[in-house]
Amino acid sequence: MFLRRLGRALAALNTGLGYVAALLLVLAAISIAAGIVIRTTTGIPTDWEIPLSVLALIAATFLSAGYTQLRRGHVSIEVLEHLLSARVNHWRFLIGDLLSLTFCAFVAWNAWQLTHHAWIEGHRLDGAFDPKLWPVYALMALGMTTLSLQLLVQLLTNLRDPKATGIADQEPEIAKWSE
Repeated sequence: MFLRRLGRALAALNTGLGYVAALLLVLAAISIAAGIVIRTTTGIPTDWEIPLSVLALIAATFLSAGYTQLRRGHVSIEVLEHLLSARVNHWRFLIGDLLSLTFCAFVAWNAWQLTHHAWIEGHRLDGAFDPKLWPVYALMALGMTTLSLQLLVQLLTNLRDPKATGIADQEPEIAKWSE
């Protein structure tokens, strides 16, 4: 029951963050285009669009990680799924999710530490466009945290039901959030 509720809430959160990531990609494209238009029409050099785009792309990459895992869209060797037995695939997913969870949780923890350090120290991006870095680090940490939680839910689901490996095998309520 708790796992089902957690899975639904996490699916909704990761889907929402996926949309935010898509908007950040659009923002990055618009900022690059705006910089080009400003430079070519006015001759005034711009120095804000590239750092803004880089920060938006970094945030989008990390915020979309949980949604990508929800859809089991991260790198996997799909041909093995058809070649191996269901039991071997079950163990392959379990081990892969456990190793991924360990790594992603470690990165998430360190990203939160980096966010705290950047907040306290007031780290900023060098240059004329001088934003504070802690918000970007916080988005990185949030993305890795939601990815870790998604991996945990999938790992626990796979332990509970050995046939469950992907989103199609999860609760129907979880699957509907990602469509």
